[in-house]
Amino acid sequence: MNAHPVVMSADTTQSQTVNQPNMFTSASDITFSDSQFQVANNITNNITNNHISSDMKIKIYNWLGAPDFSVNFVRAADKKTDGTGQWILEHSMYKNWKQTEASNILWIQGKAGSGKTFLSTTIIQDLQKTAPNNSLVQQVGITADGIVHSDLQDLFATKCKQGQTQPIIHDLEEVLRTILTNVGPGYIILDAMDECELEGKSEVYEWLDRIRGFSNLHLAITSRDHVEQNLVGASHQIFLDDSGIDQDIAIHLDRKIQKFPFKEKLQGEIKDSLMAQAQGQFRWVDCQLNILQKCGTPRSIRKALQNLPKDLEETYTMALEKSM
Repeated sequence: MNAHPVVMSADTTQSQTVNQPNMFTSASDITFSDSQFQVANNITNNITNNHISSDMKIKIYNWLGAPDFSVNFVRAADKKTDGTGQWILEHSMYKNWKQTEASNILWIQGKAGSGKTFLSTTIIQDLQKTAPNNSLVQQVGITADGIVHSDLQDLFATKCKQGQTQPIIHDLEEVLRTILTNVGPGYIILDAMDECELEGKSEVYEWLDRIRGFSNLHLAITSRDHVEQNLVGASHQIFLDDSGIDQDIAIHLDRKIQKFPFKEKLQGEIKDSLMAQAQGQFRWVDCQLNILQKCGTPRSIRKALQNLPKDLEETYTMALEKSM
């Protein structure tokens, strides 16, 4: 069965899901971003479908229209260093989560600044193969050639009076449940779940609890280590401390350090020093690179390398002190 990715992100300040504008009004640090959910062209014969005109297809698109949060995904993809994150696609937990027929959860855990958003981007790019649409139900309910699932068409035409009213959450969920059952596996990626405010997070988990039981639905969620008690029983877990993050940081450093106008020996010293103290944190490495770039001479760089902050907290403290 072909994959049908739903791409969602929880790393920015806007709140939205599946054309339900009031569902996450309290969630200041969560957004479902660039929600991609693709339906294979070879839909199985047991689904009742209807060809519709282009005008009607546009009407249903607009009726289900979700805000386009692709800018968040694109921003992360642009910042991501080429070649990083590829290890996760070969990780046994990821491959099993992606290929298992039963609904399941993948929980990716890592400390602050460990590159979880970049890994989410890698996963999204792996799952996202075709047409970018924003509405979850829209993407599973309407194919690229205009075939509309009968349940979605009934919701639009009958319950919502040809799109004159908006669908309620329950009806959208039921349409999603039916289509997933017939079409096949779908994937939802939620990034930085720990950054959602408590009130908004409870609403998100209530929604996830309702849909996680849908057949053929796969959820992937990233957060800091051990902060999401709701995910303790996740069937698949990846701990970034035991992963390929160091390899990614090495690739990242190689690309960044090449821009330094210094000899290869000094570039090697910079890489070795930062790798030795990075503790799996991309953000810490980037903060130190920003400081080193301001050093005018090899001597000042070597002096800075001898006095590197031990972690992100100390890095931020030092930066604050210098600004005062």
